Formats: sequence, C-alpha cells, structure tokens
Amino acid sequence: MTETGNNNSFNSRLTIRVSTNALSFATDKRAEGGGIDYEPYDVNPGMSVAANLRLAFAESRLLRRKYASATVMTDTPVLMIPIEEYEDNNTDMLYSHIFTTGKSERILTAVLPGQNAVAAFTMNSDLKLVVDDNFPESTVMPLMQPVWNYMHRRSFTGAHRKLFAYFHDKRVELMSFRQNRFVYCNSFEATHANDVLYYIMYVWKQLGLDATDAELHMAGDMTYRDTLTALLRQYIANVYTINPAADFGFPAAAEMKGLPFDLQVYYAKGR
Repeated sequence: MTETGNNNSFNSRLTIRVSTNALSFATDKRAEGGGIDYEPYDVNPGMSVAANLRLAFAESRLLRRKYASATVMTDTPVLMIPIEEYEDNNTDMLYSHIFTTGKSERILTAVLPGQNAVAAFTMNSDLKLVVDDNFPESTVMPLMQPVWNYMHRRSFTGAHRKLFAYFHDKRVELMSFRQNRFVYCNSFEATHANDVLYYIMYVWKQLGLDATDAELHMAGDMTYRDTLTALLRQYIANVYTINPAADFGFPAAAEMKGLPFDLQVYYAKGR
C-alpha cells in the first residue's frame, strides 16, 4: 500500500526523464486522488548526468521519498532494427558502427512488438549504477518509446498516409509507419523553423508523400509553431498539431505546464 504525507513514505514508482543536459522526475498520484507530480531539476552543466542524479537525491523534493521501482526514460541515439534481422550478439557491433560510443556507455535494447522492431540505445554505466543503488527495481527505455507507440496507433486513423513530427530538447523526431512497421524513423536538430522545414520536406519527398492527400501531424515543444506551420502549409495541404488535452483521456497530464509530451503520453496512454 502506498503511504503519503512525509518524506519517508514508500511510493509505488518514479519516472526519471534523462535528456541532453536535463533531468526531471515524475510520479503518478491518481490512485490517491491527485494527478501527475512533476519536478524539473536544475542540473550543473559542469557535472556528469550521473553525478547530477546522485546530488538530486539530496536536493529534489520527489527523490527524497522512497520508491519501490523506477522507470528511466533516456534520450540517446537510437538504432532501429527490424525484428527479423535482430541478433543479440551483433547489436553492440552494429550500434558502434553507426554511432560513436564511449567506454562508459552500455548498449541496451527495447523490443517494440507493435512495430516489429528492436530499438538499440545507450545508457551511461555510472548513471545506471546510481539508479540501481537507489531503487529495488528499475526499467530503462528510450525516451521516444511511448511516442512511437502512440503515433503508431494514430497512424491507423483515416485512410491517408501520415508523417509524424515530435519536437523536444531542440530536436525533431520524424517517423512514419505502414501497417505494423516503421517506414521511417530519424532525428534532426530543430533550432530554427527554416531548418525544420528543410528536414520535413526532405523526408516527405523521400517517402513519396502526396502534397494534397497525405498528412503531417506535429506535437511537442515548438517555440516557432506558428511560423513553421505557415511555412509548411505552402507545400503540404494537411498540417495538424496534436492537442493532448482533446486526445488524451487524462486531461491533468495534458494540461500540466512544462510536462513534456513524451511524459504526457506515458502517463495517459502507457509505454
């Protein structure tokens, strides 16, 4: 049973979101009549993520509580492997051939049965040690996993082909699906609207999407949303922004200020 009301309480599960130079923590209080308790953490850029997390256990309001388990959502480069081509003993070699990895990084995998794929990603070994030292049980997954699954389900609505764009941490993740497969999945820097326009149109043409029939669905943190939308509509007729408050059955998550879309999806729709 979950107890509340003091810093020594034993809570069910904590979510740790690890992105580039950023940490945040969240826990689900719906069983106690609340919503999502979300806490961004100000990291010291001169310290490693692992050192910041270790320090956060003394400083963070949420981390001063005790938890039975933790889910770590980590934002590192992902290699998407079709499940029929996946071989466990070749994953490290294949990943290291595509991406530069350090000696302190562990290559992990997440099976995506809905998309018939395996996502290979990394986690810093020191960070994993800090997590293991503080939680009886932990699960690690790519930060994008809830978003992939949500967008994949959304791809089945209507008859039109779709390209999905998720904006976070100054990047845009572009993905498209055909039935139970990825047909595209890649990440680009997304600092300026004109750069994003270039990447989206490049992928749009690469996939052979029709300018008047296919659809572009966007979500996430876009400071230049209006500018980008106006630029895109010069070339793509059907441009939509996903509204979590309308789409999710959990308005408390969708309306919480500062809660990233990937965490909104995780708590509203599952992993």
